[in-house]
Amino acid sequence: MKVCVAIIERNEKHYIERTLSSILSASKHLNADVYVIDGHSTDGTIEFIRERFLPLGVKILLDENKGLGAAHNFALCRIPADIIFFTFGDEYVSNQWISSALRRLEDHEVGAVFGPSYILNSQKLLEKYADQKLKRYFSSLKLKPHFPYAAATNLAIKKDIALKVGGFRDDLIDADDSEFTFKVSKAGYKVVYEPNMIVYHQKANEGELRTLIRATMLVSFGYGQVAAMHGIKWHPICPIYALVLPTSLLWFILLFMQTLAAIYIALLVFTIVCNYFAFQAIKYKSKVLLLGILIELTKLPFAGISFLLGYIYQKSRNRFPTFAYIIKKVFDQIRLKRRCN
Repeated sequence: MKVCVAIIERNEKHYIERTLSSILSASKHLNADVYVIDGHSTDGTIEFIRERFLPLGVKILLDENKGLGAAHNFALCRIPADIIFFTFGDEYVSNQWISSALRRLEDHEVGAVFGPSYILNSQKLLEKYADQKLKRYFSSLKLKPHFPYAAATNLAIKKDIALKVGGFRDDLIDADDSEFTFKVSKAGYKVVYEPNMIVYHQKANEGELRTLIRATMLVSFGYGQVAAMHGIKWHPICPIYALVLPTSLLWFILLFMQTLAAIYIALLVFTIVCNYFAFQAIKYKSKVLLLGILIELTKLPFAGISFLLGYIYQKSRNRFPTFAYIIKKVFDQIRLKRRCN
């Protein structure tokens, strides 16, 4: 079988060297071709790859930067392979990344394999919390022989099956990967978890609150779009988003009322000052847990509203195109800003 790796990236000059070095190491004895799918980088990434990695056999393909779904489909159409591994330009892969997945793909019933993604050298408290959360999540998947929701951060697929199910949706703001593996599962193939197929995030969205909220909004919007296509129960998280919608709407109404917002900020500052020394006395693990609760409560309103907007957008595209266009433009800007960062 012909094996290839597709790295989706844009403006990843600071991370791409380690990404490519780790992938070349993992593919050393497997004759896997490595492709970089670049969304027209402006930070010198392309020039760096040409100088440093073209002599090592890495190939560059330029896509139109129309979103992740379009980039994945671009790779499917342009890369000659039987099996394609997908990851991003800021990841670092383990030495067993390719070999462990290939063993699982020998099973004719398996259409896709995915593995865990952790945070490399997490330093900030937010990153430490996120890494602990990822470890708990992926640990729970060891008990599930088949799980139909996988992320393209760490995904290997059989190309013929990918084309059979129609590839990735290129009209989704996000969640095109989860929707794709859901279709693979729905077509009768297994999507399996391989714990030795590990990637590490060199940079983490969870490192700063604004990037975390931005990522949450994009994924939630994508889930809303897919829920409009496959039903609210297509993913376990969707009913939760639907349940928090009333409180999400109330949260945003209060936030934009100046008087109450001022009171909220004053109370927040007062609470922080009063509890600072108590917080300092709490043990490290308890700090991470407390911070995690605050982060999840902060994320929920953004997730709920974004999910609703994604659902409305998908349902209104044909009947109210102007309204849908405005929503899409807003989230396109969030998407582009995230990819530039």
